[in-house]
Amino acid sequence: RVKAEEEDRLRKFSSEKDEMDQKINEAKQLIEYEARVKADEEAQLRIFEEEKRKLQQQLEAEAVARGRARQKTLERLQDEAERLKETEAWIAEQNELVKKRHRARIAKEKRLKEEEDRYVARQAE
Repeated sequence: RVKAEEEDRLRKFSSEKDEMDQKINEAKQLIEYEARVKADEEAQLRIFEEEKRKLQQQLEAEAVARGRARQKTLERLQDEAERLKETEAWIAEQNELVKKRHRARIAKEKRLKEEEDRYVARQAE
C-alpha cells in the first residue's frame, strides 16, 4: 500500500513536472516568437528610416538643383536684358546718325538750290 501511494505520488509529481515542462516550453516558444516579431518590426523600422532619409536627401538635392536652375535662368535673363539695352542704345545711336545725315542732306540741298538760284539770277542779268 505504501509503495502504491508512493508510486501514485511519483506519477502525480511526474505528471505535474510534465505539465510544468510543457508550460515552460510554451513560454519559451512565446518569448522566442515575440523576440522574432520585435526583430522584424525593428528591421522594418530601420528600412523605413533609411528610405525616409534617402527620400529627404533626394528632395533636398532636387530643391538645390531647382535653385541652381532658377539662378542660371535669372542670369541668362539678366544677360539678355543687358544685350537688349546695348541693342537699344545702338539703335538710338543709328537713329541719331540718320537724323544728322538727313539734316545735312537737307542743308546741302538748300545750299545747292540757293547757289543755283544765284547762278540763274546772274545769268539772267
